[in-house]
Amino acid sequence: MTMMRLRREDPRVVGSFRLHRRLGAGGMGVVYLGSDRRGQRVALKVIRPDLAEDQEFRSRFAREVSAARRIRGGCTARLVAADLDADRPWFATQYVPGPSLHDKVNEEGPLSAAQTASIGAALAEGLLAVHDAGVVHRDLKPSNILLSPKGPPHHRLRHRVGHGREHADARRHGGRLPRLPGARTGARGRGDARDGRLRARCHARLRRHRGLPLRPGQFRGHALPGRP
Repeated sequence: MTMMRLRREDPRVVGSFRLHRRLGAGGMGVVYLGSDRRGQRVALKVIRPDLAEDQEFRSRFAREVSAARRIRGGCTARLVAADLDADRPWFATQYVPGPSLHDKVNEEGPLSAAQTASIGAALAEGLLAVHDAGVVHRDLKPSNILLSPKGPPHHRLRHRVGHGREHADARRHGGRLPRLPGARTGARGRGDARDGRLRARCHARLRRHRGLPLRPGQFRGHALPGRP
């Protein structure tokens, strides 16, 4: 994972976390590598100033952080801390010192069968944890699957909180806002169909792969050789 030095305008301390490097920037804000007094490392995102002044965005952001707090274990990057009342709201999640699935495939090419199966097991486990918390992910893609150098049991599904660019685009198109990851309305609160279809495909492939668990509940802690 590429890290960049802090810029002059970047904060050095946010909440109880000291910031060390930039991890990236996107439509919602800047992500930093930070650590607390115990040395626990986090990925900490600080919201853009223009979004921080938007009360509608702040309300939606607060609801999504509340939803993310309910997600525990299951190969997900857990929420560590957040400050929704700060001048620029922020949240910190567990830091995974490895590439995303997107970056790994781009840099190293196709995965082996064993690697694909083990990552699929971690992804299915992450989705189970998200759905067990009553939350819908709605942003499943390779860049949100983080691969730990420790192997499959430590891979993490990143749960996205908010999309500043989508929010800004919606305001330019009459104020119609898309539902964000974690938002729940009507019957879809029981689980998004796309999440369910992907999870079902993972399960089907895993059942056909010799040596892997047959039931989703057995995924936790399972590891396959083939990861560095």
